[in-house]
Amino acid sequence: QTNNGSCCTSSCVTFAMTDSFGDGWNGATYSITEYSSGNSVASGTLSDESDGVENICLSDGCYYLSVGGGAFDGEIGWTLSGASSGNQSGGAPIAGITFNVGGAVCPGCTNAIACNYELAANSDNGSCCFENCVSFVQMDSFGDGWNGAIYTIYDESGATTATGTMSTGTIASVNLCL
Repeated sequence: QTNNGSCCTSSCVTFAMTDSFGDGWNGATYSITEYSSGNSVASGTLSDESDGVENICLSDGCYYLSVGGGAFDGEIGWTLSGASSGNQSGGAPIAGITFNVGGAVCPGCTNAIACNYELAANSDNGSCCFENCVSFVQMDSFGDGWNGAIYTIYDESGATTATGTMSTGTIASVNLCL
């Protein structure tokens, strides 16, 4: 037997998918993107069945998970296991769940009562927001992100307060402090 180099010996996560109706995710997908760059590192779907599991090998680091974009998102369930920040479960649509693997240092808001609290953040960067919080949800029906399109939010004086894009996937979310 020959090792093909695909073995994952550290920073492995398991992504379990369920569909309560038993016919797969009907066009919905999951997407895991890098926290700092927004680059997609894993994506997939559940096809024509009630459950499935994917083992994903990630580099030590911080990540976002988004799930959704299908015809029957209410049937979807998922569990992410093996992350340093703990196991997480949910349904769809969900955008921007944060997690880390390999004990990576992930800057962000670490105060759980702030609207922009990030579960994966383990190094507070002073960005916690307690008032004037909005969640900006980005969607793309084709599943390949915004193809270079950006959003820009201005304050009343015309100064830019936030800008960004969705580089890949069907749904992403960012919490903004305005």
